[in-house]
Amino acid sequence: MSPDPGKNVPKETGPIAIVEGEVYPDRVRSSHRFIGPDYALIDDFPYPDDLEASARAQEEQLLQIDRLLKNAVHIRSLEAESSHQLLEIHLDVESLINGHRVPTGFTSERQLWISLQVYNMQNELLFQTGGLDANGDLLDSHSAFVRDGSIAQDQYLVNFQSKNWVVSRQYSENGALLPQHDGRTEYETIFPFDADNIERHSLKPLETRRLDFNITVSETGPYRIVATLRYRNLPPYMLRALHLDALVPRLKIFDIDSEELIVQ
Repeated sequence: MSPDPGKNVPKETGPIAIVEGEVYPDRVRSSHRFIGPDYALIDDFPYPDDLEASARAQEEQLLQIDRLLKNAVHIRSLEAESSHQLLEIHLDVESLINGHRVPTGFTSERQLWISLQVYNMQNELLFQTGGLDANGDLLDSHSAFVRDGSIAQDQYLVNFQSKNWVVSRQYSENGALLPQHDGRTEYETIFPFDADNIERHSLKPLETRRLDFNITVSETGPYRIVATLRYRNLPPYMLRALHLDALVPRLKIFDIDSEELIVQ
């Protein structure tokens, strides 16, 4: 309930009420907005009869969400060493929240990931992870382009989004459960209510997580490394699964933090 979402800062003081002809004493005033990571994907919210007022309210809300995210998590450090064409990159991501995990809430759809690029001194891209396909999806098992084999899966992708797993079991003719190696398969699903279990990848309260990227690049250094911590409250593939394709362009990616480093 702070004026700076997600951060404990001094609150404003003012009258407990404003009524014409009345004078009320001052007291500490709290915000009751309760900013969270979600926002409207339709034009007429929150004022159905005033699209301009709705647009202003939504723009202000996005600014507040950006503040909330920046107060929740950041890149604590970025380090790297190179040897010939081998590059070791070390990235620490730190949660600044002591009350819950990051991301929290509908964690199977919250995407918090690392976008990492390596450039040479001519600004030519030598390596990247955390990019998006033509549909706006990360290059993981939910990407249509990865599934049809036209794009390789991003093997370096670090995404703090939870995974939903469906467990399929096979039974013998007499109804007995077959041994796990004979009768059990697992596959990912989009929605948590379809899942048998959820694999959590989010940061614990106040956790610092070390991420290591060991890569081979096509030429020797020096290199320019750019790391960005990005967030999206819903993935495009989920909206398409709900036949809400028209809303996909309204999804917003928040760049929470970014660090840059030159390595010889």
